[in-house]
Amino acid sequence: MEHVMPGRIFFHKKQMYSATNMFHNKHMMRFTSGVVLAAAMGNCLALGVSDIQLNSSLNQKLDANIQLNSASAEELSRLNITIMPNQAEGMPLQQLKHELVRTDSGGYLKITTDDVIKEPVLSFQLDLDWGNGQLVREYTLLLDPPGAR
Repeated sequence: MEHVMPGRIFFHKKQMYSATNMFHNKHMMRFTSGVVLAAAMGNCLALGVSDIQLNSSLNQKLDANIQLNSASAEELSRLNITIMPNQAEGMPLQQLKHELVRTDSGGYLKITTDDVIKEPVLSFQLDLDWGNGQLVREYTLLLDPPGAR
């Protein structure tokens, strides 16, 4: 049972809280909540991927890059990469190759083929797993003939 007494002192279960203490506790809880939220945000800023940068054309070997965003050195060292082409496109699974290229700002994936790409549309799924998380993204490339850009 709560009783409000004159002088801004609150009584509850035989404990006495002044308005000043309540004000201080409220701000301390906000500060603590902010610290917990900031710690959680550190885990939320995990590895991400950019749009694909296409460096080749139709009837050429595929040359494309995908920038890895917010990638720490630890995440890059534990990164497992799987690329699965869309089987409806008719591209054999082994034809797409990938290489992780490390840079000062993180890294990027270099996607290549040994053979020329003869179809103007290429779709594949990128699956990244780094222990603390997983990311799956599908890419579709529209390849123009050389000189059409």
